[in-house]
Amino acid sequence: MSVIQSTYTPFAYVQLTHPGAAAIFRALPFASAKRIMMNQMQRRERLVYMLLDGRRTVTEVARLLHLSEVQVAQVMVYLLKYGYIEYLRG
Repeated sequence: MSVIQSTYTPFAYVQLTHPGAAAIFRALPFASAKRIMMNQMQRRERLVYMLLDGRRTVTEVARLLHLSEVQVAQVMVYLLKYGYIEYLRG
C-alpha cells in the first residue's frame, strides 16, 4: 500500500493558516537580484514587493502605499503564487 503525499507549496501553507491583516511576509532576494523578474512586475507589485521586509504587516504596507488592505492582499497573492515572497507569521 502506498501513501500519497501532497506537494508542499508556500501558497498552500498560507491557505491553511488563513493569515489576516496582521500577516507578515518577506520578499525573497532572488527576485530583486534578477532584473528580468522585476521588469515583469507591474508598478504596484514592485512597490508592495519592496516594502515586504519581514516586519511590516499587510495593514502597514497598505497605509504606506495609500491602498486598501484588499488591494495589497491581491498583489501579495500574486507574489506568493509565483514565489517572490514567503509567509512568516501573523
